[in-house]
Amino acid sequence: MCFAAFVGMLSIALKTPKSDNLQPLLIVILFFLGTLIEALQHLGGRGANADDLVMNAAGIVAGACFGRCIFFNQPKTVNLLLLLFGILMMAYCLRLPLYFFMSGR
Repeated sequence: MCFAAFVGMLSIALKTPKSDNLQPLLIVILFFLGTLIEALQHLGGRGANADDLVMNAAGIVAGACFGRCIFFNQPKTVNLLLLLFGILMMAYCLRLPLYFFMSGR
């Protein structure tokens, strides 16, 4: 979802650089897409849970922060804050996979 949000921000920046009202819509659509995917996984018996939704939301926020930081003109302090928040969200998303990878499970 992080990659989807990042590419979505890129396409918004390239297609409509003056339009800021599409960015929140992109984030909402991606969150609903993640929710729909998790609901379909649950109905299919694959075992989805709320942690997956939290991880999807954190990935969407991280990608949106990176995309907003890179592709849109803003003050440097705002860019720095977005970059730091995006890095924190990515670290949150990667903590469990890295823990299982390092523990050898």
